[in-house]
Amino acid sequence: MNSSTGHIIRVTWLSNVFVFGALGNLLLFAVILRKGRIANVANLFNLNLAVGDVLRIIVFVPVYLDYSSQGEWPKLLGSAGCKGIFMIVQSSLTVSIITLMLMSLERFQAVVHPLKKQMTINIAKGAVVLSWVLGLLTSVWFALSIDTKIDDKRSCGVVATDFWIKVTLLLLIIGTQWLPGVFFTVAYIKIILKLRRDSVINPSDVSQSSQNRHRRNKRAARILVIEVLLFLCFLFPFYQHSLAWILGSDDIVSPLSVKGTLIFCMMMSYSLINPICHIALNSEFRAEIFRMICQFKGCCCRAKTRPSSCSQCHVRPWHENQQGTHHAAERTKTTTGI
Repeated sequence: MNSSTGHIIRVTWLSNVFVFGALGNLLLFAVILRKGRIANVANLFNLNLAVGDVLRIIVFVPVYLDYSSQGEWPKLLGSAGCKGIFMIVQSSLTVSIITLMLMSLERFQAVVHPLKKQMTINIAKGAVVLSWVLGLLTSVWFALSIDTKIDDKRSCGVVATDFWIKVTLLLLIIGTQWLPGVFFTVAYIKIILKLRRDSVINPSDVSQSSQNRHRRNKRAARILVIEVLLFLCFLFPFYQHSLAWILGSDDIVSPLSVKGTLIFCMMMSYSLINPICHIALNSEFRAEIFRMICQFKGCCCRAKTRPSSCSQCHVRPWHENQQGTHHAAERTKTTTGI
């Protein structure tokens, strides 16, 4: 693949990732933050995933495409940019895999041990902060081992020769990325087995609320299992490349080679997975997006003489809203004590 063809492929692929990844994750932001849904543990973890995805998209894609157009590491970024960019990428990937582990733990408690104490929102907030601390710790150590170097062309890569730096970084990656992967794989196997056992129970033997809970758990587990499988498919080549990079293997590929292009483009394409899974598999998420679009475009008619024509928006006609304003305020005072 010649340089111009490779550049066109990289620009086309990553431009789509940039646009749809940013748009999809921002929609996820909007749906979660709308009406205080951030108080839910699962939504908080989804929001954390989206933050890491957006951060990775807006930082890495423009730099990589600039690298592709020049054929070498951008001179303007220099050593600080080399360290900073890969610190952000590494920390966001670490946050993503730790968050997937936390989501698997939350689902495991809800499905396998529903009667035991569940994860609270305060614990979830602490876990989110811890994920970023671990991500930052790993990325700082990663930055110590890389820098710009000039052979035929300027590049950004591993330059550390100290054995202790490489071993420490390897242990951090194993502890913050590989072990969480093993954890959520085992957790989802147990979740799937529990859901399969529950599915053979006669529906007449359980209450309606139990059936609804089983359906919600099954839907949530399906989304997360798909995300985990795609996470492994899209990011395993990048982790393999990073490992070879750290250990100084002869098998290191250039970021602009055919294999390097696939590795980095697949790594960035993972940023699309979380919003796509929610749009494709979560009907409530789709309905909420449609309501937001309807209200943004003003498709819901608020005329005094006729009701709304948009069934998805569930916005009452203007005169009904005016009549119900006083009663809604009174109910709010009663329920909230304000």
